[in-house]
Order: sequence, then C-alpha cells, then structure tokens
Amino acid sequence: MRKTIPVPIVCCSDCFNNEGLRLEAIRLGGRQGKCPRCGSETGNGLSEDQCGELLHRFFIEGSRSIACFGISPYMSGAGNPHRIQFDSTLHNDFQTLTKIDSLGLRLRAPKTYLVGDTEHWDAFQGMVEHKAKTGELPENAIGIVDKVLERCRKFILPKGTRFYRIRKNPRSSTDPASYDSLPAHHRSSRLSQGINPIMYGAFDVETCVHESRCRIDDEICIATMETLIDLNTIDLGDAPYRAGEETPWTSPSIFLSQVMRSPRHDECQIIGERAFQHGISAVQFPSFFSQILDQEHANIAIFGHPLAERKVKIHSYNRVKLERVRYEYILGPIFDNAAEATGSDT
Repeated sequence: MRKTIPVPIVCCSDCFNNEGLRLEAIRLGGRQGKCPRCGSETGNGLSEDQCGELLHRFFIEGSRSIACFGISPYMSGAGNPHRIQFDSTLHNDFQTLTKIDSLGLRLRAPKTYLVGDTEHWDAFQGMVEHKAKTGELPENAIGIVDKVLERCRKFILPKGTRFYRIRKNPRSSTDPASYDSLPAHHRSSRLSQGINPIMYGAFDVETCVHESRCRIDDEICIATMETLIDLNTIDLGDAPYRAGEETPWTSPSIFLSQVMRSPRHDECQIIGERAFQHGISAVQFPSFFSQILDQEHANIAIFGHPLAERKVKIHSYNRVKLERVRYEYILGPIFDNAAEATGSDT
C-alpha cells in the first residue's frame, strides 16, 4: 500500500489576529498538532495551498462588491507590489500571508465594461438624468430601449402555467382581489414607475419568499396562480452575447446581465414601460436573489390586472410557515479608501 505523504503545515488559524480571517482559516484548515509558526496546539493547521485559498477567499471573494458589477478591487499576485494597506486589525495578518512563497495581492485594473463603462449604461444613465430634470425621457430613448428588447428571447408562456404570489399579513387571506395587481399610480416597482399596474410572481416558492422580503413574524399567505390564456412573453434574462459581431462595450447582453443584478430600479423601469408599449403581456426576468441561491431563479411580471381580466386564476391558497433560514457567507476585509489614499495602516 502506498503511503500518503503528509502535506507540511506552514501556519494555523491561531496565527491570525483578525477574527474574520481566523474563522475563515478554521473552516479551511484541520487539526494538525503544534503549529510550526506560532507554536499553538489548538489552531487548525493550513498548508501553503490552503493559505492561498484563504487569501483568495477572504481578501478577493470577501471584498467583492455587492453593487451592480460585483468586482473585487484585488487579484492574486506575489507579495504586495502595490503596497495595499488594510486596517490595523489585519495589517500583521496580511503580512503573514504575503511572506509565504508565491502568495500575495495586486490591485485589479478591470476591463472597463466590468464596472459599467458600456454604451448602454451611459445611454440609460443619460435617460435617467434627463427624466429627473425634465420629467420626460429624451427623444432618442425609444431607439435605445428597443435595441435592448430586440436582443431578448420572445416566447409564449402557455395556458396552464403555474406560479406563486405572496401577500404578507393580508386583511383577507382568501380574497382573490388582494392577490391581483395594485392599482396604477399606486407606487413604483421593479418594472414600472407606477404608470402601469403589474402583477409580480415567482416560479418557485423559495424565490417568492425571498422577493417578498418575508420575516419570521409575518403571516405569509401564498396563492398558486395559473394562467388561463397563452401570454406573449419576453425574457430579460436570455439575451445571448454575439461574439465576433459586438464588443462587451456595445453589447445589449452585457448591459442586461448587469442591470438585472442592480438593486436600483430606474433602468429596469424604462425597459418595462417600453415592453408594455409594445403590447407584451408578460416579462420573465432573473430574481435579484439568484446571486446567492444555488441556481438561476426566475420571476414573472404580468401587465394589467390579470385576475380581473381573466388572464390568470387562483388555483389554491396556502400558508407559509418559515421553519429554518441558513446563511452561508464569506468574511472579508473592509475596503479602507482613506488608507489606500494615504498609505496609512491604521
């Protein structure tokens, strides 16, 4: 039988002062006896490869932006050639990792489209600013939005399709009208500035709970909806990139993939209102929460008052009782802009 050669340990979780880094090291390491660096016998030991994984997980994945574009300011390198600084609780820990052969960080200089420098982001920002000043979209808005919509897949959502819609703490949990769209001009939403009524739902219960921002103290009532007619639908999550015909800077596909991640609604509202003007009955779009779920989850938005207009019916009512919520997370550094600017390590 071939003997397994043990992987040498270079440090352990007890070598680190910052609590987040120490906890991430515990996750990655294993009990290995006395640490060759700090002498601790209680920490979880890490090999050089595990230290590299720790550096990537904590400093790169842990600093990834939660905004539209999801970019970390750092990338793997050797040493610290750009003199990256962290707060005082991390300073010595970072030096410990960068002293290990081949490990380190560099400042990332991302391709500009990854941080929103695209033809369509520029155009939509211009439209949003113009409307904020004048109350109307600019004259070229229709052409810009139609170029985006033309790229998206169009399909028929067939009669009999089921989806889910939640009401939290409703006055009447079995009143069909309470599950229909809110009146026009009631409030703005993901795909409407409040001009057009829209019914929102999701194709699975978990996404519906996420999208409704349900709390454990809410009385959660869910209706299973069923379409009564075929609905001509556009899918904002399916706009294939055309390699060779366009660049990321000019591609509607790149813009859509980024705008669907955005917690802001301005750009999506312009797209939704224009889709309504085209006579589209429904819009399928990725759930914002797909970023933290195990796969892509989709929402559905149906224009008008689908229940009153007999486009959909309520198949059944149920109550949702939240049993367990589990968070999976990565700890990371706080990006200290002041320290980066001054070179301070405090």
